[in-house]
Amino acid sequence: MPRRSTTTLKKFANYGFNKSHAVAYAMLSYQLAYLKANYPTAFFTALFQNASAKSSKLQDYLVEARQLGIKILPPSINNSFADFVANDSGVIVGLNSIKGIRRDFVESIVKNRYEYGPFKGFQDFAYRMGAQYTKEPLLVALINAGAFDEFGETRATLKANVDAVAKSVKFHGLNLSLEDDLEVAFTHVEEEPLLQRIGEEIEVLGFSVSPHPSSKYDPLLKSGWIQAIQTAFEEGYMRFVGLIVDIRKISTRKGEQMAYVTLQDASGMIDVVVFPSTLAEIYQHLQQNTMVLMEGRVKRGQKGQWQLQLNRMYPMSFADKLLADSSKNCKLRFVQKKTYFRSIHGNQTTRDQNIKE
Repeated sequence: MPRRSTTTLKKFANYGFNKSHAVAYAMLSYQLAYLKANYPTAFFTALFQNASAKSSKLQDYLVEARQLGIKILPPSINNSFADFVANDSGVIVGLNSIKGIRRDFVESIVKNRYEYGPFKGFQDFAYRMGAQYTKEPLLVALINAGAFDEFGETRATLKANVDAVAKSVKFHGLNLSLEDDLEVAFTHVEEEPLLQRIGEEIEVLGFSVSPHPSSKYDPLLKSGWIQAIQTAFEEGYMRFVGLIVDIRKISTRKGEQMAYVTLQDASGMIDVVVFPSTLAEIYQHLQQNTMVLMEGRVKRGQKGQWQLQLNRMYPMSFADKLLADSSKNCKLRFVQKKTYFRSIHGNQTTRDQNIKE
């Protein structure tokens, strides 16, 4: 009897574990699919909470959420908590996501808001938090993340007055009765350019919360002249309009310089390989937080990820001209013809392209 039982158990072990695993994963997959289809905002909020700010998974989740129409809202000093939270408008980024903001600071913000009500403005926040937390690096990080946007002042204005506010807070200490007497008269400054704000958001959050500048070129995307980065899932020649968010320069075995660039559009990010010959031509114009039009061949990298092997890089004036031309024509048709393109480094090349006419 023991031998028969042992034989039976051995046979069961060959398939029983796999079946139980399959059932468990099937149930979990069904439950997640149901939540994603019926409660997408809550579903993605949970995904954001469990993904590292620097992970590629978080970037993928953010792209997919936006494509489903879910708004990713910047951190809010009055509405954010430690982690991502969902509301009727979308998903609010948590204060813990801001680089340089300690957990005890976040806890103090939430506690102060709970005990005394919403903050009335930037200076009210500073006076209520006290000198311990009213330090320039902390306030600038919050400003760059968009945490004070709801108060109506430009980010440039807040940063221009951070030092004066911090000194005022330090002077009056915790005596809030002096807040009105010591309130700083703001020096108002025009808002920073969008690309600068996006660069600062990426620096403190790891991603941007402002509308992506590549969205301006959606007509070219719809016409097929450029492609969305997220559609790069097969080999072929493609063009992307995007923001350079990272540049890593290395030396080859021959001592030549090449670069790996991270290009981002509204749909996602892709690594761009810039070989030495191409880098020599565009070196002066390859700058971080700059919008560019890139074209080349999409291939899989050594780790299996899709990469763009850069062939040409064009200034945005070229893309703007294409955009202006497309807006003039209500009906667009494609014709195969030979056209001349001038790259960013001034060389003129002839290439067969599909262009609008």
